[in-house]
Amino acid sequence: MTAEPKPATSRNLEDNGHEQGSASVCSTAEQARAGLSRRQIVATLATAASLPAVAMVPTGAFATGAPAALSSWHRLLAAWQTCHSEAETASRVCDKIGEDYEAAVKKVPHITIGYDCANKPITTACAVMLADARRTVSGVRYLENYPGNYERHRSAQKLLDAQERRFADMKRIDTRLGYSAAATACDDAWEREGEAKRRLMDMPAPNRAAALWKLEELFGPKQLEDEGGGIPPWTADYTAQFFDDVRRFLAN
Repeated sequence: MTAEPKPATSRNLEDNGHEQGSASVCSTAEQARAGLSRRQIVATLATAASLPAVAMVPTGAFATGAPAALSSWHRLLAAWQTCHSEAETASRVCDKIGEDYEAAVKKVPHITIGYDCANKPITTACAVMLADARRTVSGVRYLENYPGNYERHRSAQKLLDAQERRFADMKRIDTRLGYSAAATACDDAWEREGEAKRRLMDMPAPNRAAALWKLEELFGPKQLEDEGGGIPPWTADYTAQFFDDVRRFLAN
């Protein structure tokens, strides 16, 4: 992690002011030795005081209360790091259980309830047959006196019932392995991580290191890689404070 610059203290500011004051005194003494009159010296100092300041200290970094702001930032950053670590752990656990679940589910056999007029098996392995069965059950009234309606409805319902039995087997595997519970815990962990990061994004960066952290989290290599090399689609309100930080630091 990039080392953050030390926040300015009243001692730093006093030292800087002392150095600037010493420079002014030396300049005045040199002018006096050069034979300038007191009036000329005063006029020179007045002119210098009216010039715009150079290399001004960033407002957010060294203003009154900056140590408190920096402390708040570090507190929120530590909270986010904890949430991020927990979310990554939850992801690893969920991925491992997911692999075991997928392997177990593949062993659950499909069910064949019969054969159609073309001697093709009517089975839960065929997504087209399942979709057709759902349409048949929802759209055909087998009590109506149309040829074949009763048999069509009964066959479709048998296939859907077989699929439900297969789903029940898969549900038992899920319960035994705890896959759905792990997936829910993972989602909750990443939601907490996102909320913790949002609090950091919404806080004015107390120094350049904090602004750099925001930059990396918004547009760093990992984010660009996740988007296939494109810019992540952040919303304007999510990045608003970051751009305020950039303007504040780069303007000085």
